[in-house]
Amino acid sequence: MANNANCNNDSTSSTTVDLQIFLRKSDPLPPPINDTLRLVFLSDTHGRHDKIPLPLREGDILFHLGDASDRGNISVMRSFVRWMKKNSFHKERIVIDGNHDRDLKSLDSPSTVDFMAEYEGVATVLRNEVMEFAGGKMAVAGVTWDACQSRNFTEATNSVRTWSESAKGEGEKKRVDLVLSHAPPYVEGGGRGWERGSKRLSHFVKGVDPPLHCFGHIHYERGVRAFDSEMVMINCATTWNRPVVVDYCPQSKKALMIHCPVP
Repeated sequence: MANNANCNNDSTSSTTVDLQIFLRKSDPLPPPINDTLRLVFLSDTHGRHDKIPLPLREGDILFHLGDASDRGNISVMRSFVRWMKKNSFHKERIVIDGNHDRDLKSLDSPSTVDFMAEYEGVATVLRNEVMEFAGGKMAVAGVTWDACQSRNFTEATNSVRTWSESAKGEGEKKRVDLVLSHAPPYVEGGGRGWERGSKRLSHFVKGVDPPLHCFGHIHYERGVRAFDSEMVMINCATTWNRPVVVDYCPQSKKALMIHCPVP
């Protein structure tokens, strides 16, 4: 059953909604808001994917924001990919890497093991690039862990610029809807985990100016913050929790519902 609210903000809409945020463990997941994309987020599962309650939350797109593996264990990554393929019935799946999703024994030399290649045929891996999903309704930029660790967002910035310039050629100004990173941004006054985030990542995200930035890494700081009234940030760490669910309106470029129960 769909929510009676409508994500369109034009005069023909009978009902509009402001952002609803649900943070208590007792808060039930509301039905989808009409005309929104329902986004389901996992992050930092670290091999504990079999602890996630099934069935998975339904939605249009499933995301994993890194650290599906644990301590560079390739068999844990393969187990998660099999689990995702078996239990996710979402129309699209999008993933990025985390600091555990790599060969930790080869940090001082180029690794011959590409953990993210395990997702081939199961999910789309974003590596410092922008791609459109949901039939072109949603543009997503994904940042790699290497970019976050080195604090070098040149490749990601160039990808966003190239995508934006190509979009201008279509006769309309387009905006990236969602930025994904494993690492968190720096948010002054956001709390100890948020103030440990990357200032350069924050600068990059502010330059992209998406309505939504989702990430993980700091397990104990799951929750919702805002840079300003136009940009919402969500720590989606699901190490001990259910997935985060967001109803996103592609027409108004806004998140209208966030279900992010915090322990």
